[in-house]
Amino acid sequence: MGLDSVEFVLSIEEEFGITISDADAERLVTPRKVADHVAFCLGETARDGNRCLSQTQFYRLRSTLTRQFGASRRAIRPGTPIRQLLPGDIRTQWRRLRTAIGTRHFPGLKCAKSVNCVLLLLLPLSVASVHQAGLPFWSATISGFVLWALIFHASATRLADRIPPAFATVGALVPYVSLPDRTEWSREYILQRVIQMASEQFAIPVEHIRPDSLFVEDLGID
Repeated sequence: MGLDSVEFVLSIEEEFGITISDADAERLVTPRKVADHVAFCLGETARDGNRCLSQTQFYRLRSTLTRQFGASRRAIRPGTPIRQLLPGDIRTQWRRLRTAIGTRHFPGLKCAKSVNCVLLLLLPLSVASVHQAGLPFWSATISGFVLWALIFHASATRLADRIPPAFATVGALVPYVSLPDRTEWSREYILQRVIQMASEQFAIPVEHIRPDSLFVEDLGID
């Protein structure tokens, strides 16, 4: 297989969350054969209780980091520090990553310890400022605490720029990757998606690719 073909197979694996062996890849010579193999693999996974769910999530995360953040596919392993793959302002990149993987539940960044210490010092100041308003002691204390909590939350959100150690690697973020509903992937949908991906990968107009076009003989793909 040439480099273009290898890249195409990797793209299919990432798109559908499956693994294609070299022996199988050699037999997938048309879009229809690729689609049939993908449908078969998805069916096998479903019958076996989605045993490859985490692998599917890893493939999708790797694809996102490659396509949207410019990371090298070969550099992405479960143990790879995620900071190495997100250059630039980490607050901006962290928000981009959360949006890209399509999840509502995603670990937030943390503040440096020095910032947390400064924010904690604001607690007595908040309480004291409310006491000066002449409220009863307990009402002033509670109001001061609420005021401090609002200030702490707003400040911590804006100043957070540290990835928590528990989420510092690619593998630690895999469980947060959302997956599409596979029940909507009909065989026809898979076939049309494979044709579209082949068009994008090999820069061939989609109307020139037929379900039974031979990748090498008909499309000239190495």
